[in-house]
Amino acid sequence: MSDTFKATLKFKALAKKEWDSLNPSIREKFAKVLKKRAASYEALTMPANRLSLQHNCYKIKLRNDGFRLAYTVTSDDAGNVRVTVTVVAVDRRDEIYEDLNRRLAGK
Repeated sequence: MSDTFKATLKFKALAKKEWDSLNPSIREKFAKVLKKRAASYEALTMPANRLSLQHNCYKIKLRNDGFRLAYTVTSDDAGNVRVTVTVVAVDRRDEIYEDLNRRLAGK
């Protein structure tokens, strides 16, 4: 977007509990990918990582470990390049999408 791009990371309460309960090696892998993606708006919003549940919802997959992290991306109202990345869910592949549907519906 711009040289002044700024991403802020936030966690929903349930996602934070899930994050804290993860094995430290899994958490470290997710953190590494989040840091890399947070470097640019384009990396955060790559179409290949978009979930069909909602237009601004994206995923990080740890294929070998079987975990997924889902996050939303929102820009501020003034049209600035500040982006808030909100982690919505962190769970095993077979459970995350069901939980994510409920959480996004209930916001």
